Amino acid sequence: MKWIKPIALWLLIVSLIVAPLPGCMPQSVTPPVTDEPSEAPSTPTGTVESVEASAEKVALMVGETTDLDAALTGAQGSVKIEYLVTSGETVVKIEGERLIALSVGTAEIVAKAGDVQSIPVTVTVTEAIDPYVDVDKDAFYAN
Repeated sequence: MKWIKPIALWLLIVSLIVAPLPGCMPQSVTPPVTDEPSEAPSTPTGTVESVEASAEKVALMVGETTDLDAALTGAQGSVKIEYLVTSGETVVKIEGERLIALSVGTAEIVAKAGDVQSIPVTVTVTEAIDPYVDVDKDAFYAN
C-alpha cells in the first residue's frame, strides 16, 4: 500500500504536464477573407538578348571535368542560367556548372537563359591514357 501514494502523485504530475492548459495552447490563425485576388509573390526574373556558352576545355579524357561558363548580353534583372546536353547524353553529364566526361565520343552543350539559348559548344572525349601501361614491349624508356 505504500507504493500507491507515490504512483498516484507521479500520475498527477505527469497529467498536469501533458494535459493542455486552457489559453496555453497555440491557436491557429486564419487569414482574413477578402474579395480582392491575392498577388502572386514576385520572383526575380529578367530578360536577356543573347547567351554565349563556353567550356574551360573542349577536349577531355574519360573521367576529366571542366568548368562551364556563359556570357549574357543585354541581361536585365536576375537571370538563371541552365546548361543542357543537346547531343551525346551518354558521353558527358552536367552537374551545376561542371561538365563531366563519361565515355568516348562527342557531345554538344548549350547554355539557356530564359527563352534564349546559345549556339552549341562541341566537346570531344577520348579514352583516358594510363601512363603505367607499356606502349611497346621492345622499346627502351629512360627517365
